[in-house]
Amino acid sequence: MPQHPDELFCAMARGRIVQYVRRQYPGFAPGTVEDVVQDTFLRYLRYRQGHDIPNPIALLYKIAYWVAANEYRRQREVGNHVSLETGGPDGQPFDLPEPPPGLTNEHFAMMVFRIVEWLHERRPEDVPLFLLRLEHVPQKQMATQLGLTREAVAKRIQRMNEAILGHKDELGLDDLMDGLLSGGEAA
Repeated sequence: MPQHPDELFCAMARGRIVQYVRRQYPGFAPGTVEDVVQDTFLRYLRYRQGHDIPNPIALLYKIAYWVAANEYRRQREVGNHVSLETGGPDGQPFDLPEPPPGLTNEHFAMMVFRIVEWLHERRPEDVPLFLLRLEHVPQKQMATQLGLTREAVAKRIQRMNEAILGHKDELGLDDLMDGLLSGGEAA
């Protein structure tokens, strides 16, 4: 049990900071979230020495914002990318669903990987959402997994689909992919 007031405060605020980081960067792996949260508290405790902080929780959110943003930039600079050989941005292989009628498995996989690479470069927070959508996970379940509301998931899916379809030619997508992207609630 924490004994020092700062330790007690950090223990009480930890859950809020974890949720905040997960909401801001849903693409972060759980270990990355933990690293960001731990670094946030270490920086807070270092700063706390010698400073009177009128609103400590606001300072924690501000530090978490900058630590998470720096981690996101670092991950992008490292060159995390998606390929058929390495799988997704986290290095885990993809389990692709059956392709839409009229597409071969290989052609479908290539289009999915193009979309994931494009999303990872421009909208990395939407990569997990896109992959869950490919697996036909219901929006309610997506919301639970990503720590979002169902309404937020629906809006993000709509914006993501519009962005992808707006770059359909650049991505070299077949018209057969339109149905997958503009499909119903859980498609």
